Amino acid sequence: MYYKDLVTVIVACYNGERFIKQCFDCILRQTYKNIEVVFGDDGSEDNSFEYAKSFAPDLAEHGIPLKCFTQNNIGMVTNRALTLAQGEYIAVYDVDDVLYPESIKKRVTLMRQHSEYACVRSNGYKRDQTGNLTLFVTDEKEKWNEDIFEDLLFGRTNNWAGSYMVRRSVLDEVYKDQKIFETRFGANMQMLMAVAYKHKAGFVDEPLMEYMYNTTSITNSDHSYEADRNKFAATFFSVSKVTAT
Repeated sequence: MYYKDLVTVIVACYNGERFIKQCFDCILRQTYKNIEVVFGDDGSEDNSFEYAKSFAPDLAEHGIPLKCFTQNNIGMVTNRALTLAQGEYIAVYDVDDVLYPESIKKRVTLMRQHSEYACVRSNGYKRDQTGNLTLFVTDEKEKWNEDIFEDLLFGRTNNWAGSYMVRRSVLDEVYKDQKIFETRFGANMQMLMAVAYKHKAGFVDEPLMEYMYNTTSITNSDHSYEADRNKFAATFFSVSKVTAT
């Protein structure tokens, strides 16, 4: 069961204790107030879980419930989080990223205006280790293409956490058991491709977040043809299994 107009912000965390205050400060600064937070700690070795729970009273003062859990299933926090989520809209947010104050409001507004949209994405910035900011999307065709399934499949557009919001009713149509396929490529691609397969996507042409881009990480540095082909093939196979019915 989910509640109309409520946004569930799923925060995924692994050893992110130093970013947790920044994360919750971003949520508290949102101009859209009908929010709940589901914080998933993915087996952190620091004090992330306990520290996150300590923010519950402050969030409650602002009318934002906080649900926390911890697990050791690396990479699929979203599955457990979806069983706790009660929002009409779902947003996924990595603990070290930054949401601008209008981020949630502008996505919800576009969703309300366009019932045909299963998801809404926005522009944003990649921030590297030196603090340099690079705009996500500069190509006009990429911005205004409403059929993004193939763009996601072939890596022509991004699927970063914090840059999108999905409609829960459409997500539940695809994943009827409310369980996203667990692959090593993470939940963002699985969620976006699933809802984009038969539905349209909107775009807010404004930077609404900052994605902390680690250029030395394995996931961001491995861009060989073979690696990308295997990635998209695996994702397409898993999404096709649930959308074919």
